[in-house]
Amino acid sequence: SNLGMRILYGVINEMDGVWCERVFAPWGDMEAEMRKEGLPLYALESGDPIAEFDIIGFSLGYEMAYTNVLNMLDLAGLPLRSEDRKDLRPLVVAGGTSMYNPEPLAPFVDIVSLGEGEDVTVEMIQLYRKAKQEGWSKAQLLRAAAQIPGLYIPSLYEISYREDGLIASILPQEGAPERVKKRIVTDMDRSYYPVKTIVPSTEITQDRVMLELFRGCIRGCRFCQAGFVYRPVRSRSEISILEELRRLAASGYCEVVLTAISLPSYGKDTGTGLAELVEHAAAVAGIERIRLGSLDPDMLTDDDIRRLAAVPKLCPQFHLSLQSGSSKTLRAMRRPYTTEQYAAVAAKLREAFGEENVSITTDVIVGFPGETEQDFEDSMAFVAGQRFLKVHVFPYSRREGTPAFDFPNQVPEHEKESRSRRMTAAVEKVRAELAHAAQGRTAQVLLETPLSSTLFTGYTKQYLPVVVNAPGHKSGEIVTVTLGEWDGKRCRAQAQ
Repeated sequence: SNLGMRILYGVINEMDGVWCERVFAPWGDMEAEMRKEGLPLYALESGDPIAEFDIIGFSLGYEMAYTNVLNMLDLAGLPLRSEDRKDLRPLVVAGGTSMYNPEPLAPFVDIVSLGEGEDVTVEMIQLYRKAKQEGWSKAQLLRAAAQIPGLYIPSLYEISYREDGLIASILPQEGAPERVKKRIVTDMDRSYYPVKTIVPSTEITQDRVMLELFRGCIRGCRFCQAGFVYRPVRSRSEISILEELRRLAASGYCEVVLTAISLPSYGKDTGTGLAELVEHAAAVAGIERIRLGSLDPDMLTDDDIRRLAAVPKLCPQFHLSLQSGSSKTLRAMRRPYTTEQYAAVAAKLREAFGEENVSITTDVIVGFPGETEQDFEDSMAFVAGQRFLKVHVFPYSRREGTPAFDFPNQVPEHEKESRSRRMTAAVEKVRAELAHAAQGRTAQVLLETPLSSTLFTGYTKQYLPVVVNAPGHKSGEIVTVTLGEWDGKRCRAQAQ
């Protein structure tokens, strides 16, 4: 379901003479069996050992995945350090948001890709193909790769450190540029979008199709990398988005999620807006349900709410970004609203769409630097009082390069975990109450993963997860159901 991975997978596989496959870190029990049997890490599509591929790429969104890189290289039977991999093949590349701080992995990867990858990846592969055809050494390839904007070659820089572990100096070697500038896609209307999606063999987290409206964020929240690494905001034109929707509908999709970091920002750079886009998207033949991604409450206007409520195809489920139920913590995070302002917007959504018809979901961070026990209690009380259908609870994670990384009064890890458990228990209690209250109601459900010839997973328009008994129906159909008991994860439901 990761859109970035799907984009790169599609871009590479559409290159002549190039085949891209996927590989993931196996879970602990499978890894143990692979090591026991001497089975090297292999690609999903062909089953070929990844050590036999020309290029191995890692997409890294957070620092905790760094150890997985080393473990996967070891499981593949490859030397961990770049200097010990002498041959051109395999080249080890890493990209993703966490690689804006590349030095922890610098000894282990050959190339770091900074920024958005669809253009620079093609240029890198074309260079590799030339190197392979002409018999270059690995050193020759890396020197040439250093001239491609967006590629950082760790072996071509001499790094010295201060006594406190911070970097003292960075000296480029052998013609490498002094500064590597991240790559961005400047024309979103020409950006690649994967219409041919990978068909999973198991149930996945998100079965519906996502459509990216724009990239970028300029909010600068103190805990988040996005406002720093994804700038500037670049919207796709409405014409381009509607054309993509028609292609998706022709491919058989009837539900689409309009996605971006904060959807109300859509069109601020082009003079259009989210509500207008949703109105026009609803007119696309074949698209029956439209969902919205994350919404910042301070950017959602009364006019937006009024216009959105008038679109029958819009699912009345809104992911209204919160982050904390304490106004004090929100100020520290640099979120531009208070809990009172947030509650007012949520109330307007419930009034516009109907209290029983609408659901609101959100994200909450616990253990932000400086959060006291009272701040946490205030946050938990506010979150429980808002009656969210789903809350994603995250213990605060320090991100290198964000202002909060260096804040004083960091909350100890054990306390963050304790608060995470307490918050999760509180929101799951509310979730169960809302699910039980829905028992006996009718709902529209898009049938997704078949569990048997008659049982399907799916979601209501309010994003309540269900297991539907629907004899005579198939995946992709929208059916009317009667909601039943909540089992802690899903509602049981019967097709009418």
